[in-house]
Amino acid sequence: MVFDTPPVGPVTDALVICPQVDGVVLVTRCRSTVRARAAAVLSQLRALGTRVAGVVLNDVQASRDGGQTYYYGQTYSYRADNNEAA
Repeated sequence: MVFDTPPVGPVTDALVICPQVDGVVLVTRCRSTVRARAAAVLSQLRALGTRVAGVVLNDVQASRDGGQTYYYGQTYSYRADNNEAA
């Protein structure tokens, strides 16, 4: 199940449900989200013991000069306990 919440900050909905979920994917907007703000949100999530599964960078402009684009990715796996329903 996926929960979509309002941004962290203006309302506390996202932080309230963090203890009840398996992990969080942080979505940020390219050239709009201030790095310090994203770092502060990550600190808040970690303080709650929330597992950050990844970050999505939204609104990225494609290169128009034909140049190459590089990315670095990291994956995590999650295996449910035997007692959990599949």
